[in-house]
Amino acid sequence: MAEAAPGAGGERPAKAATSPTTLQGDFASAAAEFHVPESVLLAVSYQETLWESHQGQPSATGNYNVMGLTQVAPSDLLPGTAAEVDTSAPALHTLDAAAALIRQPASSLRTDADQSVRGGAALLASYERKLNGKGALPTTPGRWYAAVAEYDRASDSATAQQFADRVYATIESGAARTTTDGQSVTLAAIPSLVPDTSGIASQAAPQTSQQAECPSSLACSFVWADQQNFDVANRPTDGDPIRYIVIHSTEGSAASAIRSFRTGDQGAAHYVIGADGAVTQMVPTADTGIHADNKTLNMHSIGIEQEGFAMVDGSWFSEQEYESSADLVTYLAGRYSIPLDRAHILGSDDSPYALGTAAAVTTQHADPGTYWDWAQYLDLLGAPLSGNGQAVVGGTITIAPPYGSSYQPPLTGCPDAPGSPLTVCEPRPADFVYLHTGPSGSAPLLKDALLDSVGMPSGTTVGTDVSDKADYGQTFVVAALAGDWTAIWYGGQKAWFYNPGGRYAFANSAPAQTLLVTPVGSSPIPVYGRAYPEASAYPASLKALAATAEQQITPLPGYSILPGQAYTASAEVAGDYYSYGQVDAKDTGCARAGDCVEVIGDTEYYPIRYNHRIAFVMASDVQVIAAATPPTGTYVPFGPTRVLDTLTGTGAPEAAVGPGRTVGLQLVTGAPGGLPATGVTAVALDVTVSAPTAPGYVTAYPDGTTRPRTASLTFARNETVTDQVVAPVGADGQVDLYNFAGDVGLVADLTGYWTASGNGARFVAAGPTRVLDTRSGTGAPKAEVGPGGSVAVQVTGLPGGPATAGVSAVVLNVTATGASADGYVAAYPDGQPRPSAGAGLSLARNRTISDLLTVPVGADGKVDLYNSAGSVNLVADLDGWFTTTGTGSVFHTAGPVRVMDTRSRIGVRQGPIGPFTTVSLQVGAVAGVPLKATAVVLDVTAVSPTTSGLLTVYPDGTTEPAMADLNFGAGETVTNLVTVPVVDGRIDFSSAGGSVQVTADLLGYYAAD
Repeated sequence: MAEAAPGAGGERPAKAATSPTTLQGDFASAAAEFHVPESVLLAVSYQETLWESHQGQPSATGNYNVMGLTQVAPSDLLPGTAAEVDTSAPALHTLDAAAALIRQPASSLRTDADQSVRGGAALLASYERKLNGKGALPTTPGRWYAAVAEYDRASDSATAQQFADRVYATIESGAARTTTDGQSVTLAAIPSLVPDTSGIASQAAPQTSQQAECPSSLACSFVWADQQNFDVANRPTDGDPIRYIVIHSTEGSAASAIRSFRTGDQGAAHYVIGADGAVTQMVPTADTGIHADNKTLNMHSIGIEQEGFAMVDGSWFSEQEYESSADLVTYLAGRYSIPLDRAHILGSDDSPYALGTAAAVTTQHADPGTYWDWAQYLDLLGAPLSGNGQAVVGGTITIAPPYGSSYQPPLTGCPDAPGSPLTVCEPRPADFVYLHTGPSGSAPLLKDALLDSVGMPSGTTVGTDVSDKADYGQTFVVAALAGDWTAIWYGGQKAWFYNPGGRYAFANSAPAQTLLVTPVGSSPIPVYGRAYPEASAYPASLKALAATAEQQITPLPGYSILPGQAYTASAEVAGDYYSYGQVDAKDTGCARAGDCVEVIGDTEYYPIRYNHRIAFVMASDVQVIAAATPPTGTYVPFGPTRVLDTLTGTGAPEAAVGPGRTVGLQLVTGAPGGLPATGVTAVALDVTVSAPTAPGYVTAYPDGTTRPRTASLTFARNETVTDQVVAPVGADGQVDLYNFAGDVGLVADLTGYWTASGNGARFVAAGPTRVLDTRSGTGAPKAEVGPGGSVAVQVTGLPGGPATAGVSAVVLNVTATGASADGYVAAYPDGQPRPSAGAGLSLARNRTISDLLTVPVGADGKVDLYNSAGSVNLVADLDGWFTTTGTGSVFHTAGPVRVMDTRSRIGVRQGPIGPFTTVSLQVGAVAGVPLKATAVVLDVTAVSPTTSGLLTVYPDGTTEPAMADLNFGAGETVTNLVTVPVVDGRIDFSSAGGSVQVTADLLGYYAAD
């Protein structure tokens, strides 16, 4: 289990969990108590909060707990902002109404999920009675449409219908998820459900003479902003392309923002989105909004204000707000060809400082803030993050801490109450990582020279201090690696963040589409906050403007890039400036020369991710370089060759390996008959533990790296165990084997390797397909395999299997059952002598043992399985093969890194997998695995089973295979290597027997390239 780093940014231990089905039961009980269809109650909650309790903390608009009930009083708002919110509105007091209905204190509905669900159910029932009389409540879900629409307390009828439509779409499709506090909730789909919409009048959102620019699915209206709050333009036809969408938070109600944009003179965004999901457009997208405190960004962006009050404790945003915003952004991005990534979908806190003056720096905002869930937002945009391998120096890395109760970095700058001093904030999920000056939690937080120069917080834990915080989705260049710490180039400095096992970032995300720039020459280069044209580019009518100090191309003080540093960049752009009202502020019709003019210069810039905010560098100052990427591998069978035997002194001294000791295997030497000197990325080893004096485990990992807290094989006292191990190779060509406890004998046989040269074979995931079962006569006579006996197994030319041509090796899940004596099974190509090395699978008398074996294939398409002693039944399933012809996937090393642990809620809900229960694990877009991975390679461990049993790992959405991957006895810890195809980014774990805790450590994955 990963340990928390000391200091800012470490993980907090997960709270002790209640039963993972408690919340599901709460919905069932409340539905029965208040006679509300359970599907309706579940779907309403899903559309309010995704079934999240948010630890009883309010949203940015005063919603609480799983039902999203609202409660806002003037005392909940920061000083000076109460006038921005009508706290008397009934829509802000649904929690109070619900508390009265169930006769519970309001506080219990805020903090207790059970009472929140009861209150939501009672409120729905009260709306249904009000709308349809006092008769019996309807029992069919479709007849609750009008009550559901009322529940949202929307600002208009169209938005109420939008909410109801989303609720009923959820009922129709079904939903299932595990919440951040470990609750597994499922809503079964009702595909044929037709809601009765007769109880609500169909009404479109009110329109003006200007048609709102929105997708048809959105409740969207248009209200004109005052013309002094935006610049009339004709984007992109006038040469002013739209490249960005900027997300803001209103820091008041949506209504107050709309009033301000209509009457004030402080600028306006293009859209305002309410907590209920209502969308109000106020500026045509062809015009330039004034919303980002940066002229360059305003010229090339669309601004969206998300409703969020200046709450004392507000820490999340409503699901309706996220959904409407994502629908709108997806529509706008498609219309203007804006990439759906964090280099183009920005927060206000990504906006660059225009100039280095105090006025320009201190007024730049930091919203939507640390509690905006960028992970959820990108998922809704259809652009979830993923990566394609381990972090490498010179490669890229995208920040991605888990947004949930397991990750709550400490923050300060929150008042306990209006008017009180700023103090430590309540623990809550956040979307950033802290940046340090060194690879330690005790190292100082990073500082920002520009913020220091104007007296703003820098190098602090204040939430609005962006100097030392990298946000979810921001992509940087890796500067260095040190164990669980990763350094990035950030603001001209090497910035370190805690990244245990690579879990807080995605490495090498879309390297082919990512530009990197580095300085030309040996001197630091300046960084700019705007991409303005040179003075000579301005027409005669704007020469006076071009000569002003405000208009000069001025670098940001204290910001530079040193030679050797590199930053991610977007496509090169020309410096430009749009003049509107610069000659005559009253010339709204653009009649005067110099008004409504797009000035485009010859100076070219690259937009870069400089620090928390984007910035610009001149193209003449930098050169474009390629991002480094980790090598991929194709498979080459080898040996088997004995590379270690501590009993004979082969590869290490002739002595048992003691507790806490490590043996290094120098595998890449370039010597004749050995592995090639270059290109080896990983190796396959059969590792055997003999005569252990204590129970323990062995970990295989690349030399020169921090030892992971994972197990490659586990063993009991005096037990002989063999397991296949896949291990990345260190930069020095060495693999390390670490023994956790007791004295053990270690034997390792090299059976193959992966090479970056491309000369090996690609992997094809398939099956599993049963190719041998001596119990039933499948693939061999129906008889036990006797001592010294062998069976030849046909693995090519079978239905669902490979053709003979081009197949170099197969991956078999081999199970030995009913062994009459201790021994081993060796696997090797048919037609060749049985090798002296390579145990393959160890046998124990009267035990059932499984192991994954990668076996070279004989010329006749067969492999042989040899039994050393006693009699045993053998079963083999084909899980895939390696081919040198046709298509297949290449191997990417990734880890080892823990991606699942039922004991600590890593990857899945907390708690053991019960008997005959299946748990689904997301592996796509996790720990660097791309969404389109074809298979993953895992070390899976069964821990503390209550009885003997089986564990099977298989692709999600497919039928569970007949043969298990792990066989275990009561109380026994068993590890096995698993290669499992991936479907829709997920794999399933199914237990047969008692309850069992399960861990899974990712070793690598296969992908098309």
